[in-house]
Amino acid sequence: MINKFYNNRIALLILSLFLSILMFVYVKAEQYSENPVSFFQNVSEATTETIYNVPVYIDGNVDAYYVTGLPDSVSVSLSGPKNLIEQTLEADDFRVITEDLTDLGEGSHYIQLQLENVSEAVSYEISPSSVNISIDSLQTTEYPVQVEMSNESAVADGYEITDVSLSQDSVTLTGSTSDIESVSQVYTVVNIPDNLSEDYTTTATVITENAEGDILNINTDPSEVDVTVQVSPEGVSVPIEANITNERESYTYEATILDSQNATLSGDYDTINNTESVSATVDVS
Repeated sequence: MINKFYNNRIALLILSLFLSILMFVYVKAEQYSENPVSFFQNVSEATTETIYNVPVYIDGNVDAYYVTGLPDSVSVSLSGPKNLIEQTLEADDFRVITEDLTDLGEGSHYIQLQLENVSEAVSYEISPSSVNISIDSLQTTEYPVQVEMSNESAVADGYEITDVSLSQDSVTLTGSTSDIESVSQVYTVVNIPDNLSEDYTTTATVITENAEGDILNINTDPSEVDVTVQVSPEGVSVPIEANITNERESYTYEATILDSQNATLSGDYDTINNTESVSATVDVS
């Protein structure tokens, strides 16, 4: 009977297949002994991925309002089948949005953040998931920009600042009506290099403050301006000498300077420092 079994080809194939399956199950059981559930999850195992610095977008028509308190970005944790998470991250078309703000109106509101463009099979957690925002009426205005020199004394010896100019003299302010109305000054701070002896241009941030010196939450357009500091040799004061030409022989002449008796010279440093006086010529013909 045993010989008949071994001589039966079909029976041998069935036995081989059974032994192969038994061996496969044994190896798999050993491999997933610490996590038996994963043995049955050959399609896609569960995973969690956290994405940081995800931008937050406003949902709703708030063009006539100014919204504050909304974070620029949040972190998002995605949980679900690994292959689905990988596809979601690769597509990179999910967005964090607010709830619809269209009908909320002015005032303080506690709102929820949510994720869109993500599969229902993927669960998510946003941090923070809710925020307190303020909605105010929007106002836009033009405002002149002033320049503050933080270290004007840093110019080289024998030189002085003769002019400070901006790439544009005013900027556009956009913010809540209350903040715009409280603006006291709009300015930029310039820090020049030590021993400055030539013109200097730098880019500086525009700052808005109220009367108490508090920096306001206002958008400026542009947010930066170019500032050019012009430097020239210091002026040197020298006496003015009056000279008379084309005198007549029958007359005696005397010239008196009625304005300042001295002139201030500016220009090449060595030249003006070697000049003892300047002349003013009077033609009496």
